[in-house]
Amino acid sequence: MSNAQLQSLSAHAKQRLDRKKTAKLNRKDKLELYRRFLKTEEHRILLYHRSGGSGRRVTKRRADLIEILLKHLYMDATDSSEGKSPEVTLVGIGGFGRGKLNPCSDVDLLFLHPKGAKGLPKEAAEMIESVLYMLYDCGFKVGHAVRSIKETIIEANSDNRTKSSIIESRMLFGDESLYQSMLNDFYKNCIKGYGEDYLKVRLEDIRLRHIKWSGTPFLQEPHIKEGCGGLRDYHNLIWINYVRRKSTNIKDLVEAKMLSPGAYRQIRKAYEFLLRVRNEMHYIQKRSTDILTLQLQGEVAKNLGYKHREILRKIEGFMRDYYTHSNNLFLQAKEIGDRFYLEQRESESKKPIIGFLARRKFKVEHFDGFVAKNNRIYPKSSKVFQRDPDRLIGIFQHAQVRHLRLAPELSELIKRNWKLINRAFKYSDANRDTFEAILSRKGDVSTALRAMHSSGIIGRYLPEFGALTNLVQHEFFHRYSADEHTLRVTEELDKLILESEDQRKNLYREIYQKIEDPFVLYLAVLLHDTGRAMNTSQHEGASATLAQNVARRFSLKTKRRQLLLFLVNSHLELWRTANTKNIDDPNTIVKFARIVGSKRWLDYLMLLTYADSRGTDLKSWTDTKEAPLRFLYLETREYLEDAKAFSKKREEAKDELLQRVIEQLPKSHESTAMNHFIEMPARYFMRNEASHIARHIKLLVDYFKGWANSNKTSKPILHWREIAQQGCSEFSVIWQNQHNLASCLTGALAAQKVNIISAEFFARGDSVVFDIFRVCSTKFEPITSSNKKKNIEKLLVSGLNDKDFSYEDLIKEADKDLLDWHELANQFPQRVYINNQADENHTLIEIQALDRIGLLHNILSSIAEIELEVTHARITTTRGAAIDTIYVVTSEGNKITDEKILSQLLASLEKAIEI
Repeated sequence: MSNAQLQSLSAHAKQRLDRKKTAKLNRKDKLELYRRFLKTEEHRILLYHRSGGSGRRVTKRRADLIEILLKHLYMDATDSSEGKSPEVTLVGIGGFGRGKLNPCSDVDLLFLHPKGAKGLPKEAAEMIESVLYMLYDCGFKVGHAVRSIKETIIEANSDNRTKSSIIESRMLFGDESLYQSMLNDFYKNCIKGYGEDYLKVRLEDIRLRHIKWSGTPFLQEPHIKEGCGGLRDYHNLIWINYVRRKSTNIKDLVEAKMLSPGAYRQIRKAYEFLLRVRNEMHYIQKRSTDILTLQLQGEVAKNLGYKHREILRKIEGFMRDYYTHSNNLFLQAKEIGDRFYLEQRESESKKPIIGFLARRKFKVEHFDGFVAKNNRIYPKSSKVFQRDPDRLIGIFQHAQVRHLRLAPELSELIKRNWKLINRAFKYSDANRDTFEAILSRKGDVSTALRAMHSSGIIGRYLPEFGALTNLVQHEFFHRYSADEHTLRVTEELDKLILESEDQRKNLYREIYQKIEDPFVLYLAVLLHDTGRAMNTSQHEGASATLAQNVARRFSLKTKRRQLLLFLVNSHLELWRTANTKNIDDPNTIVKFARIVGSKRWLDYLMLLTYADSRGTDLKSWTDTKEAPLRFLYLETREYLEDAKAFSKKREEAKDELLQRVIEQLPKSHESTAMNHFIEMPARYFMRNEASHIARHIKLLVDYFKGWANSNKTSKPILHWREIAQQGCSEFSVIWQNQHNLASCLTGALAAQKVNIISAEFFARGDSVVFDIFRVCSTKFEPITSSNKKKNIEKLLVSGLNDKDFSYEDLIKEADKDLLDWHELANQFPQRVYINNQADENHTLIEIQALDRIGLLHNILSSIAEIELEVTHARITTTRGAAIDTIYVVTSEGNKITDEKILSQLLASLEKAIEI
C-alpha cells in the first residue's frame, strides 16, 4: 500500500474509531463499531481488486487494515489493565508477518512476554484474551501463541514451520527492545551454525510437497498455495535466502549472481499473478480456498477480465497464463534450490576430510566444451553454443548417457541462446541423428525430454509439440495440460524398464523390450496430441497432418513414416474399440485386426494406448478399465498369428472356465451353471472370474426357486458385496427382462443418494436379466446401511409394479444438498453421439457428461420413453465424468434406422443431460 493510501486508511480509522468516543462504549457497541469499519474498508479493497488492482497491493491493504484494527484493540486492552503495563509485545507471523494477507486468510499472531505462557501475569492474560475474543467476534480466524523469548527459541528449533514463520515476523506494538532481543537470540540459536541442517530440511520439504502434488504445475485443478509453482515455492525462496544470506529480499539473489535479472522478473510476475488469482478465489468462495477447481476457473477467468467470448476460451486463456507463471516460479525455485545445494557442497569440499570424500564421489570430466562435476554439467564458456549451435541438442544426449543434470548456469545459458534454433538447425541431419539417439534409449528417454522441455528446446526444435505448451485440455478425464500429459506418457513407457519388479506390467514390458524402433514410438508419443492445439473437433487427423510434416523434415523412410502416421492417426483406435464396441463378437476382432494390419503395428499401438491411458490420469487406470484393452490386444494378436486357431481357442477357454466354476459349486448347481454358460453373452465371461460367476449362479438358483414358489410374483434378487479397498460396493440384481428395469434400478439408487461408478447390463437368452453395479456413497464409501438397502429394494419394487410411480421428486430431494453442478456443466464439454456404424445389430449411444446423482436414471428413462430396449451398456465414471456407451434396439430387436426416431432420441438425451 502506498503512503497516501495508508494515510487515508489511518484517517478513516481515526475518524470512525476515535478513541475518545470508543472509550465510553460497552463491548457490544465497540464490536458493532469495529464490524462496520471493517465492512466498509474491506469493501474498498474489493472495489480496488475488481478495478484491476495489484495482487500485492490488495494483500498489503488487508494486512494494513488488520494492523490498524489490532492497534485499537491493543490500546483498548492496555488502557483497561488498571494502570499496570501488560508487557505484551504483539508480533505478526506467517502471511501477516510478511504483510501480505489474502481476503480470507488466517491472522497469525505471537504474543511475546518476558515470562512466557506459564508465568503470564493476570493483566497480560486479560489483555491477550480481550484482543483475541474481539478478533474472533469480528469474524477472523486467528492462529496465536503466547511465549517468552526462550520458549520461542525452543519451539523454533523443534518445529521448522515455527522457524520459518519467525523469519518473516514483524513487530506490531509493544516493547521494541524485547522483539529485537528475540530476533538476535533467534538468529544466534536457530540460524547461525544451523543453516546446512535447515537447508536440507527445506529442500526435503519441497521435494515431498512436489511429489504430493504430482511433481508438476500442470494439473487440471492445481493447488495455488502448496502445489508445484505455488505460493509456498516463493516463500521457501525467502526462508532459504535468509538462512544463507540473512536477507528476506529475493532481489539480493540477483546481486549474488544466483539469479538473473530476467529470472527475477519472472518470479515477481508469477508472485503477483498468483496473489491476484488467490484474492479472486477467496472473494468468490467467501472463505479461504486454494484448489483452483474446474468450477472456479470459469468464474476467476471472467472476473479477472479475460475477454474471450466463449467460456471455454476464457478458461483456456486464463489457465495458460496460470501455467506459464506457476511453471516459471517452479523452475526458478528448483534452480535456486539447486544453486544453494551446490554452494553448500562447494563449502563442504573445502573441509579436508569431507572434501576428499566429495572428490571421490563427484569426479570431474571435461568433454565437448563442458565440464561435469557434482553430478551436473557446466559450460566451460558462455560462448559454447555460439561456437557450435548443435550442442543445444547434443548437451541433452551428454546428460542422458552420463545420467547428469544441467547446472543452473547451463540452463540459463541455453535459454539465452534460443535464437540459434533456426530453420537450418531444425533441418540439420546431425541434429536429427542426435535427437533420434536420445529417443532410442529405452527406459531413459523421459528425463531427457523433460529437461529439453524445461529448457525451452524441444518446443523450438519440434514446434508442432511446442504449440501444446500450457494448453488446457477441456476433457473430464485429462488431469494435466497437453504438454505435461505427453511427457507423462513418455515416463510411463520408461517405467516398463525402470520398474521391472512390478509383475502387473509384464505383458507391456515384454512388448516394449521386443520393439525394434523406439524412436518412432517416442516420436509418435510427442506428436499424438499435437492436433489439439488446432482446436479441431477430432484432433487425431490434425495430429497426423503435423506428423507428416515432421516425417518429411526428418527424412524418415517409407516404412517408418507409415508406422508413425498410423500410430498418431489411430492412437485412440484400440481404446475406442475396447470400450465402445462389442469385443466379444469375433467380427469385431477381425475388423480391428484389419485396421491394424500386422502384429508389429499392434504391439506399437498397444504400448502407445497403455502409456497414453496411464499418462492421462494414473488413478483412473484400474483393473476394470485395463481388462478390455488387454482382451482386445490378446485376441487380435491371436487372430493375426493364426486366424484359423483363433475361433477354436475361444471355445476351449470358455470350457476351462466352466470347469473351474463347477468346482466351486454344490453338485445340485451344476445344471444351472451349464445353462448359465449357454444363456449369458460372451462378454460376461470376459469380465468375471470363476469365483464371481460361481457366486452369481448361487443367486440364480435362489431366483429360480423364488420364481417357482411364488406363482410368478416374486421380488428381484438383490445382492450387496462390500469392496472396502476400492471404497465401493457391488450391487447385483437378477430379474425378468422388464422394459423399465434399468430405469427403476438407477432411480431407486439415486433417490437414496447412491452414486453409480460403473454398471453392466447382461440379458440372458431366456429373458433373465443380470445387472451388476459398482456404487458408493456421496462420501466415496461402500454402502453399509441396512436401512438404505431396504429402502432401495422398496423403491425398486414400487417402480416395477406401479407404472405411474415416479422417482423424480425423490431424486431432486436427494440432490438438493449436493454441490450445484450446472455452472460447471456449462464450462466443460458434455456430448451425446448416436453411432449407427460401429455395430451391425445395434445403435450405440455414446455419452460424455458431468456425473451427478440421477444422471443415469435420466438417460435410461429417456430411452425407455421412446420404447427402445437397452441390450447392454458400459457405464463408467472417472474424475467426475460419466463416460457411457449404451447399446439399444427397437422393441422388435432391430437397429434403429428411422431418422425421426434417431432425432427424437438425440433430443431426448440432450434434454436429460441438460446440454
